[in-house]
Amino acid sequence: MPGQLTTLLLTPIAMGPMTVKSTQFSWIKKRGVLLFVFAAFLMTSSLVFEQQQTIAAQRVLIKDLFRDSMELTQMKIKQLR
Repeated sequence: MPGQLTTLLLTPIAMGPMTVKSTQFSWIKKRGVLLFVFAAFLMTSSLVFEQQQTIAAQRVLIKDLFRDSMELTQMKIKQLR
């Protein structure tokens, strides 16, 4: 009797459904990881795009401030003369 129970538990028929379910779960798990990586890529790309726009806007502001500073310096020089 104990030998028959061990043989019954180790047969491929008994392990078949469990293997199929674990394979399906593994496939779903891999797809979930793929979706997570894809979402992270999209968010990172949008962040880079927003940063580029912010840097461009700051560049324009810096140029305006520099131009204003030059004008102010010229006005001060004229005032001293």
